[in-house]
Amino acid sequence: MNTRVIYTAITGGKDRLHEPAHILPGVDYVCFTDTPGLTSKIFTIRPLPFAEKDARLTARKIKLLAHELFPGHEESLWVDGSKHIRRDLSPLLAELSQYPLSALRHPARDCLYDEAEDCIIRGRDNAQSLIVQAARYHAEGMPAHHGLYETSVLYRRHTPENAALMQAWWQELENYSARDQVSLPYVLWKHNAAIHAPDYRRWHYPHFLQHPHRWNPKGDHRNRIPARLHAMFWHALQTLGLQSPYEQAIKRARQLATRFFP
Repeated sequence: MNTRVIYTAITGGKDRLHEPAHILPGVDYVCFTDTPGLTSKIFTIRPLPFAEKDARLTARKIKLLAHELFPGHEESLWVDGSKHIRRDLSPLLAELSQYPLSALRHPARDCLYDEAEDCIIRGRDNAQSLIVQAARYHAEGMPAHHGLYETSVLYRRHTPENAALMQAWWQELENYSARDQVSLPYVLWKHNAAIHAPDYRRWHYPHFLQHPHRWNPKGDHRNRIPARLHAMFWHALQTLGLQSPYEQAIKRARQLATRFFP
């Protein structure tokens, strides 16, 4: 039996399954999905093992609890369903597997508080939930600029320490925002755990293609390219001194924040 697994999840019709362009020997490929009739020449298709309140949270739980899903494997690499593996991952895995836990360094930020603010501005999750979450972290002494990670590619050895860490991370998603990039730095800090975080641009762009999510009116329907253009457009307006359509949302978020950050 292989001891390493590369896996993903396609939930709520959010993504298409992209067959890897290169297959690693001695590795199992698994896709969890609720898409009827989904087939693959490479991935073993499995039904969803969990059913959370929405498709996004279900996929997050699958991402985090690899130690439960693959008890016979010693290590796993999670790759988001929106990504296409387009090259040999051997160099990447050789780098990541030197450490018990690895994720790529966030390409734009290094602070969970800045990430929470960005999620509020872009409407990526409930603003009040994010504010309450960030306020709690701040009250507990979580420092700013303590690292931020792009969790769409996540490597783990299936050790008891990592299992406990993943369970703690999942509890944060259950109780607060589903934005796992906000909670991971806190969980690492709280548990005094280390993570290996190589440069995003060095490893992501050569090995993965990022595809936009399918539009889904009942779920997370952001298309990354229009979202980036939209953000650039309104940033330009703000630079010129004009109002952003997010002005009221930001004002409201700051009003809520004053309850927790006097």
